[in-house]
Amino acid sequence: MFVVGICVSCTNHPPRTEAALGDLISGGTAEEREFARAALGELPRVVREVAEEIRITNDCSGFTSRFIVGFHHRGGPICVREGRVTRAVVWHEPAHTHFHTLSRAAQEQWEGFVDDDLFHGEGINIVIPGAYPSRGMITSYGGTNPRENYAEWVTWLTHYLRGYGSGYGRADIASIDRRDPVYLAILTFFRAHDVLTEEEFRRVQPLFAE
Repeated sequence: MFVVGICVSCTNHPPRTEAALGDLISGGTAEEREFARAALGELPRVVREVAEEIRITNDCSGFTSRFIVGFHHRGGPICVREGRVTRAVVWHEPAHTHFHTLSRAAQEQWEGFVDDDLFHGEGINIVIPGAYPSRGMITSYGGTNPRENYAEWVTWLTHYLRGYGSGYGRADIASIDRRDPVYLAILTFFRAHDVLTEEEFRRVQPLFAE
């Protein structure tokens, strides 16, 4: 039985080496494994430290449609579809694992940032950038539910902070009111839970200035 390890305080132990990150990844081609290892290493430390196993495979029970390219098994491995290994999926799926390591109080705080009636669940509109802007969401796909919103926020922040430009979620962020104070509250949440360092918080915060 595979159990996801919970990192109570990742600051209390040394970070995994690059080799150790590579040991978490199996399947796919050597190039896909190396790409996934490098992408995993770019995640905030508290997020990458809770990733226990990433399988690059087409044989995954979570791949219920051809549109699903990554799947987080709670209490099990992360699956990424062969031939579809991207930074976004390698960042998004471990963020789900990290969300489940948060205290229930922290999860409830996160869930309280966006009104329940603003989430639209699964549907075709989630794949249309900018189609569903709402306060507290960073991408249209984040509008599925609070857990997807969390994973999309981690993905967007990592994309921005690692210097990959404004491409990821560009249409979505252009259509939201970044002056809404809920966005600063969300950034403050990530800082409090070590997803953002103080320096990273200062870099991102001006994007959401009132």
